[in-house]
Amino acid sequence: MEVARAQPVEIVRGDLNEQVEALVARAPAGATVVVFHTAVLAYLDEEATRRFSATIARLPVRWLSNEGQKVVPAVTENLRTDPTTSTDFVLALDSEPIAFTQPHGRALHWLAHSSRRTVSLAPS
Repeated sequence: MEVARAQPVEIVRGDLNEQVEALVARAPAGATVVVFHTAVLAYLDEEATRRFSATIARLPVRWLSNEGQKVVPAVTENLRTDPTTSTDFVLALDSEPIAFTQPHGRALHWLAHSSRRTVSLAPS
């Protein structure tokens, strides 16, 4: 609670497709910007999801997504392993699947081709 009081979180209202680029631009020079979302893109239509994915792909960010198996087309295309259950989410870094997760953080299963020791959010 002390940290939360000392470092309050800014909440920005609006359409994520209209806000994300300007928010990334506000980051300090030299910062590694990580765009993280979980169970968000499923609420967008297909066109809005593709627009978001295209915007993130061209921004100087690391993209950490945790969404349903077929929510992010680029992640689905890169998925080379079958999920363990139909409810698994796919955790991906820059559209590359790295783990299967359960909603709300109940479980995480690293994919065989991904080593958690090599997953880094530092600029690539």
